[in-house]
Amino acid sequence: MPRAASPGAQFADIVKGQHKPAVGPAEGTATGDDWRLRAVQPDETAEGVVHERADQLAILNRELHEKSETTSRLVKLGELLQACVTFPEAFSVVGTAMTEFLGGLSGSVHLTSASRNLVEERAHWGDVRSSVNQFAPEDCWALRRGQEHVVGPGMLTPRCAHITE
Repeated sequence: MPRAASPGAQFADIVKGQHKPAVGPAEGTATGDDWRLRAVQPDETAEGVVHERADQLAILNRELHEKSETTSRLVKLGELLQACVTFPEAFSVVGTAMTEFLGGLSGSVHLTSASRNLVEERAHWGDVRSSVNQFAPEDCWALRRGQEHVVGPGMLTPRCAHITE
């Protein structure tokens, strides 16, 4: 009658996806009646597997903490924006928040005027200004097309007339 694998071997099978027990049937025996010992490699030990999993969990925990922090900051931003009474106040909050969220990146928020013939900068963050403060809507490919417009090396997209750099 074949013998059951040791609990440690089952653990190794579950964790590693392979079955290499320290005690097991000799190679070439179909019945498993002839059992022999073999050396356990250091990377096959339960302790090694536990340390590996602990490291993976630490990385996942760090990532979860970072996402939780970002979510908390977004919730706080939403609360601040809801409490704003005027557009200038809201744009000020956005400019400050984007500096925090985007680190060293620069950017701006533009708003189309009521007459729809002028686009004006309302918020800015970072050191680099890549757009003029005011421009006509037809100077912006994103506005003309009604979708994101990305320009970069090797891309066959025209540059917007309002971009300064």
